[in-house]
Amino acid sequence: MRPLLVLAFAAFLAACAGSPPREGPAPVVTPPGESGRPTPAPEPAPPVVEPATDAVTGLLVQARDAREGGETDRALALLERAQRLDPARGALYLELARTHAAAGNAAQAKAFAERGLLYCQGSECSALARFTR
Repeated sequence: MRPLLVLAFAAFLAACAGSPPREGPAPVVTPPGESGRPTPAPEPAPPVVEPATDAVTGLLVQARDAREGGETDRALALLERAQRLDPARGALYLELARTHAAAGNAAQAKAFAERGLLYCQGSECSALARFTR
């Protein structure tokens, strides 16, 4: 029985022992992307429409409809809400200037037009400039 235990113990120790070091050249490690073949360009991400942009556009349309329907207070409330979502959109300032002008508040219309000139693009700029004169 004792020789069996010695044999089992020797087998156990042999199984736990590591393999001897290999002789030969050291492995070559290449950084990622330098494997010798060109790395394919990543696919461009599809354009993402931000939800705030859609919301601001919807609020602009509602405000324009309210102003044209004579509801300047409602239009101003909608425009202020849109302005909180996207304070750098020139079209908002143009619509705010138009709505304040429709409400008979020329000073506010001019103030919003001047602020809008900082953010306007294209035809918005000339429309805003007319309110500043």
